[in-house]
This record gives sequence, structure tokens and C-alpha cells, in this order.
Amino acid sequence: MERGVLLAFLLGMAVVVSGCIVPPAETPPYQPYEREHFNYPWGEIPEQNWTNPRYEQILTAALRDANVSLCPEMEDIGNCSIQLRYNARACTPYQSQCFYEIATKTNNEFLCENVSNPLFALYCFEYIALAKNNTVICGKLASINRTKLANWYDIPIENVSLANDVAYCRQKIAVQTLNVSLCEISHIAENNVWEFSCLHDVAFGLNNISICELIEITNEREFCYKGIAEKNKDQSICDMISPFSVAWEAGPLTRDLCYQDVAAAARDPSLCKLVQNSEDQNGCFKMMARLMKDYTLCASIADQYFRDVCYSSVADWTYDKSACQFIQNVNMKHSCLNPL
Repeated sequence: MERGVLLAFLLGMAVVVSGCIVPPAETPPYQPYEREHFNYPWGEIPEQNWTNPRYEQILTAALRDANVSLCPEMEDIGNCSIQLRYNARACTPYQSQCFYEIATKTNNEFLCENVSNPLFALYCFEYIALAKNNTVICGKLASINRTKLANWYDIPIENVSLANDVAYCRQKIAVQTLNVSLCEISHIAENNVWEFSCLHDVAFGLNNISICELIEITNEREFCYKGIAEKNKDQSICDMISPFSVAWEAGPLTRDLCYQDVAAAARDPSLCKLVQNSEDQNGCFKMMARLMKDYTLCASIADQYFRDVCYSSVADWTYDKSACQFIQNVNMKHSCLNPL
């Protein structure tokens, strides 16, 4: 766990999405957590001091020697479930940090069971599960005290679900090991969205389009096709995508969009001719002209106005006024030659 991320969690700035504790995007190599005693923002200074000089010395010795026997000599100072203004937390989790640091440094998941702070415990199990590619350890996330997590976030306990944390952990292992069998719902969670996301990532990692075909939802499957097409710079894969708009999380997905992305990946402006929608085709040539810093590609745009916009855009992008001379619109040409 990167030290900046951990500090953010200790300050209570962690994110809750749909009642699920969102794990970090990647599992970094082990780094000791560098504690900086809280500088409470905006003048919110608690009356009590949450540090303990004796614990500071014990913690330093425990982490230096990876001596877990010293951890029980400390306790977490304060109450991490008390929410101060701006979500600052009134605690310093000495004992939890001690067990967490040594557990993750030695990849010993059994030490995670001694971590009383719920977030340290959650990331302790997850970190080691990913380090060992062990889905059984992912299952231990479900044993974390939901009441403590609810208190930490100051939310009702029914809004705290650890099932998605277990699913996320198993999905990450499936992707790390490129093991498509781990993407099955029985291995992940009851919600098949996790399975589809897992299949997409494994398909991309293995560069195997047949895995995309295992995805049952059309837009998710076509998003997978698009990723493989772009990765291989192969526009023929785009033909597997519907020519009509299909909504997905980043906007409308069509065959035309796939052609545009492959054109950009391959640095091949000729692929823009495959785009059927005229406005999208204009946008494709404009994109390629900017990307390749070649204003001559703007001449491929049939519409005069969009062609002028393309010349102006490339001139602005490249700081080269040579393209301005081809603009037909008088006002646009003047603005191109005389930018503010």
C-alpha cells in the first residue's frame, strides 16, 4: 500500500461507492507506511494529543526488526470511529499499523487477523492475497468487522458490503494470472458485472478475442472487441461490432468509433474512410491530422466548414500557420493567421 494512500485513509478520506469499500487500482510493491501525525485542516485541532512517545519507540523497534511480539505492547490511541469536522479522525492506530506493516512485509496473512483497525485489516488481507495470487485469502475479507467499517464511514451497517471487496480481490488475481476460469461468477460474486469485467481484462491480457465471446451482455462484449482491435491495430475486428449506437460507460460505442480508435493506434488515416457517419468521418480525419501533425489530411474532409476547422485546428496544434492559407472562411482564416 503506497504511503500516501494509507495516510488518506487514516484521515478518513476513503471513498465509498454503493456501499463497497473501493480498493486501490494497483497493488504496489511493499513500502513501509511513513506516519505523519495529523495536521488537522482548516483549524480543526482536537484538544487531545493522539501520540504516545513510548509507543513511538516500540513501533520503531518492531518495524525495524519485524518483531511482531512487540505489537501487543501498544494499542490504537483514540477512537477512529469518531468523525471530526472535514472527516479527520481522532486516532493514531499504533497496534494496527504494527501488525499490518509486519504482515505485509512478510506476506503472513495470519497476522492480519490481529489488526483491529478495519481498513488496515481489509488492505492487509487484500495485499497478501494479491502478492500470493491466493483467492482463499480474498475470502478472509468477508470476516472483517462490518460494524467497525460502518462506524469508520459513519454509515448504516446495511450499507456496508464486503462481497464486492472479495470479488474485486479475486478478479485482480484472475487478471494477474490471466486465468479465465477464475472469472466465473462462482469464483467472484453473484453480480455478473464482475465476471464480464474480469473476462474483458483477461481477454485483453491474453490478446484472445474468443474470451470476449464469453461475455453475455452485448455492449460489454463489443467493448472487449474494440480493445482487442485497437491493441492489434486490426480494423477487421471492428466488423464484429454493431454499426448502431450501444450505450456503455464511456459513451456511445459503434463500429465507427472502433475504426477511429484503430486508425489512431495504427497511425493510418486511410481507415477513416471506413467510418460511415459523415460527421464522425470528418472528426476522424481531423483527429488524424492533429495526431500526425499533417494538415494535408484535412483535404480528405468533404464538408467545407469542417475542412476549415481542421486546418485551423492543426495550425493551432502545431503552431504552424502554413495550414491557414487553405481556409476558405474569411473570418476563420483571419483568426488562424492572427491568433490572440
